[in-house]
Amino acid sequence: MKRTARTRLLAATTVALLAAGPAAPVGATQHTAEDPNRAGVLHLDHGTAQGWRTDRHLRLVADVGHYELAADARSRADVIGFGDRGVHVSFGHADGTLSPSDLRLADFGRNQGWHPERHPRRVADVDGDLRRDIVGFGERGLHVSYGNRYGSLNPALGPERTLQDFGAAQGWRPDRHLRRVADLDGGGRAAVVGFGDDGVHVAVHGSARSSGEFSPATLRVADFGWNQGWRTDRHVRELADVTGDGLLDVVGFGDRGVQVAQGRADGTFSASALVLRDFGHAQGWRVGRHPRHVADVNADGRADVVGFGHAGVWVAHGRTDGTFGAPSMTLRDLGEAQGWRSDRHDREVVDLNGDGRAEIVAFGDAGTYSSWSGFDGNFAVATLDLRNYGWQQGWRPDRHVRRIADVTGDGLPEIVGFGERGTLVTDWLGPHG
Repeated sequence: MKRTARTRLLAATTVALLAAGPAAPVGATQHTAEDPNRAGVLHLDHGTAQGWRTDRHLRLVADVGHYELAADARSRADVIGFGDRGVHVSFGHADGTLSPSDLRLADFGRNQGWHPERHPRRVADVDGDLRRDIVGFGERGLHVSYGNRYGSLNPALGPERTLQDFGAAQGWRPDRHLRRVADLDGGGRAAVVGFGDDGVHVAVHGSARSSGEFSPATLRVADFGWNQGWRTDRHVRELADVTGDGLLDVVGFGDRGVQVAQGRADGTFSASALVLRDFGHAQGWRVGRHPRHVADVNADGRADVVGFGHAGVWVAHGRTDGTFGAPSMTLRDLGEAQGWRSDRHDREVVDLNGDGRAEIVAFGDAGTYSSWSGFDGNFAVATLDLRNYGWQQGWRPDRHVRRIADVTGDGLPEIVGFGERGTLVTDWLGPHG
């Protein structure tokens, strides 16, 4: 089935619990109810108490096996943890619990020399077999472990079999270059996309499944790179379908504003163009202060810009020609003026109920807030939905990871928080869903 660009982007982000309960074995689950209306399930693994650290261990949430496991064929998100010994997986269940963590692959871990600050790792289907694979950007180049049935993983193939590019040996550095894995054309195979020194490079997997062979990386856009003045600590770069044609475009928040290079059916891109003189460094937007997202907030199939500025939330709607409309402030909240800080409060933009409109989920001081988008793309007043996962409950961005994913397979996402005691899964949407 051909997936939309929006689905592809959404488909490939813990209060420390203050009152410690009875000791339980690693991997067990406990039901918690800090909020009587939002009971959560605590899985005693992948948390600080089990030795997991944000500066050592990457933790992701994606479906790596339940689509084939589930009798109803519903996709359920699983926990994928890149620990000291390798890749650990806990499968999501319909009741919100997680299976005991299992070491699925003795690779991509700290003991094998992988480090979060140096070696990005992604989970995506690169060979088009409908199973998620692990893609790692290592010292010598690209490493791939292909997914098998029921969530098992093949031994990783090294750069000699995959691609000797995008690694440290080829000059790629996390403080200079971004590396992504995304399905650019909706064909079912995720490509490797790198923002390098001279621009945007792309490498695509060969037609043979699990072959390990990628095409040589080619320069697709001579912009958005280090040589053109783009910096990771100054500029945001994303992949999103701005025009609504099912192809991903390059969207960059640069010095002068928003630049776009439109994706083409043959895998190339148009030359980049400045399409909006806003949301850029010259207009006062800063990476460490003002989060900027690209998501469809009005269900027209085109990605919009959502920026959390000083005074609140600004939105600029995408147009079919690849430009954006004039920005408008849609919510005087969730900005610096209201006390929100990037080093304390994570803010995400994601479709919570499958209606095609992305909502705002914000982890504030008092807990978890949501702001729902209307048909006009404006956001409603933010409401406190859950007194958990916030600063006052002990959650810290530099210590705890919070992600939004559908663990139960009911079509509505849960909050998955990697906290002090373990992994907390909360079904929190209530009447909104």
